[in-house]
Amino acid sequence: MAKRVPDTLYVCRTCPREQWRGGVAAGEGERFAQAVRAALAASPLASQVDLLVLHCLGGCPKPCTVALTGAGKVLLRFNRLGEGDVTALLELAALFRASSDGEIADRLPPGLKDRLALRLPAEIARG
Repeated sequence: MAKRVPDTLYVCRTCPREQWRGGVAAGEGERFAQAVRAALAASPLASQVDLLVLHCLGGCPKPCTVALTGAGKVLLRFNRLGEGDVTALLELAALFRASSDGEIADRLPPGLKDRLALRLPAEIARG
């Protein structure tokens, strides 16, 4: 049996970008990224989901932004997240990981339903 390739969770650390541009230390995105990193490391998903912390995911001006994608799966991007959403985000990652195509919009954790900002089909997402 072939080993499944991990899905990828992207987290923007620059949120809110406007503060970075103004020379103000941007803490919100970085704190969120650190909280996700710690929670994922302590989760059974640690070996199934790669975490990439990036400088921008194009969710401005609605921080904090994350995206989730995987081989042959849609890309889902969420805006307006915070440290209080980490548990829901890991629940989302588990649902996404268990799906074959990432089409889980009808099963989003309640706290994330109104924060889905972008859905790219797999054929575009892999681009």
